[in-house]
Amino acid sequence: MPTEFSKVLESLVLKYELENDLILNCIEDDDLEYYESNCFGNLSIPNEVRSVRVPDILRNEKFKAIVCSLLQDAHDTIKAQKMGKKSKF
Repeated sequence: MPTEFSKVLESLVLKYELENDLILNCIEDDDLEYYESNCFGNLSIPNEVRSVRVPDILRNEKFKAIVCSLLQDAHDTIKAQKMGKKSKF
């Protein structure tokens, strides 16, 4: 069933992006929180050189709402398909 869920989710994401825009384009850069992350483990490199600012898209409410909605729609679609198959027997 995970394969079916993936297929349904992929088609829902494609449909969303065709009707709206790419999911990540729906988020303004100003709305994103950023955090510092080290990209080099070598401590002899100064911290300001080895760290980068990374956007934290998972904390963005609009992004979370879109993704949760798509996941719920995929779940509901799979559930409806399973119920339809069970009712035929």
